[in-house]
Amino acid sequence: MKSLSDETLHQIQELSLRKAKELELEIVSVEWVEEHSQHILRIIADKDGGLTLEDSIALNESMSQALDETSWINEEYMLEVSSPGLERELKTDMDIKKALKEYVHVEVKEALNTKPKVKEIEGYLEEVDEDSIMIQYNQKGQIKHISIEKNNIQFIRLAIQF
Repeated sequence: MKSLSDETLHQIQELSLRKAKELELEIVSVEWVEEHSQHILRIIADKDGGLTLEDSIALNESMSQALDETSWINEEYMLEVSSPGLERELKTDMDIKKALKEYVHVEVKEALNTKPKVKEIEGYLEEVDEDSIMIQYNQKGQIKHISIEKNNIQFIRLAIQF
């Protein structure tokens, strides 16, 4: 099994952006992955209010038809269109800004200056600026706030509060 070239993946990404725009959707990511000896073209899409099953089907059908008209992929593969999910990773500054006031999980490279020091924290994303984010979190019944430098963030995602 071979991998797609960067150029081909870029062409597919551009095509998916056009098709998503026609359907008033946003493309989060396009990946070519191998799972269980099968190639998968995975397209993650979203929209304000969340991706519906109907949105996913419409984008899948549109992309499938468009890809069938190209010669970009010359092997068997599965086309998978889905939403980013409830606990999706926030990969870009735009993703982080869109998550303002949402409950998030943050993992950091260097321990935070909390008592005790921790390398991960969950709370509400209160503020976002160019260099840092502000998290409001609950520590043993007390509401606290902590600023985290963006260059210290290893991983950030939406989280479900229990």
